[in-house]
Formats: sequence, C-alpha cells, structure tokens
Amino acid sequence: MSAVEIETGGLLGSSKCGLIDTFHFDEGRCCNTKEYNPDIDMLNGLLINWNLSQIAFMGIIHSHWDKEELSAKDIYMAKVAVDYILKMCPCNSIELLVFNKIDNT
Repeated sequence: MSAVEIETGGLLGSSKCGLIDTFHFDEGRCCNTKEYNPDIDMLNGLLINWNLSQIAFMGIIHSHWDKEELSAKDIYMAKVAVDYILKMCPCNSIELLVFNKIDNT
C-alpha cells in the first residue's frame, strides 16, 4: 500500500448508525498541497448516492502537514460536521479522533 499524500481526505459513512463502515477517498479539487480543498461537486453527488443507498454521512477525514494543532478552519468544519451528523443520525454520541504523526527518528 502506498503512502497517502498530505492534504487529501475523504468521507466517512455508516450503513448502521454509530459504525463507520464506508469510506470514499477524495484527492481534492486543486493542486494546493498546503490545504485540503474537497471536490465539493463530486462529494455532494456521492452523498446523494449514499442517501439513496441508506448510507449516513459520518464525517470527513484528511491528512495534514506535520503540525501539532488543528487550524481554525479545521475546528470550524469539525463543528459543522458534528452538528450535521447529530441532526441526521439518532446516535447517542459520536467520537472525534485526531491523530498526530509519531516521529520515530
């Protein structure tokens, strides 16, 4: 398996509320390697297909440059995603995971 490029991402989905069992990789919509810019048109089309297939949107995941803190944009988008998920899925709770690269050198 090859390494994933930085500042790429994808959508997380669930066919059973609370269990993420679907993922769609998104390379983004432009060549800016310093920021993840989702391909909104493609992802919106995907969400329509997921809805027809009864797959619930559960969040967005993306990779970062080697940095310790989330950007203000990342925090805002996480809040938007969490609010949407809680409205659309009758889950009692959700988890928000943030992983940092571990430097083994």
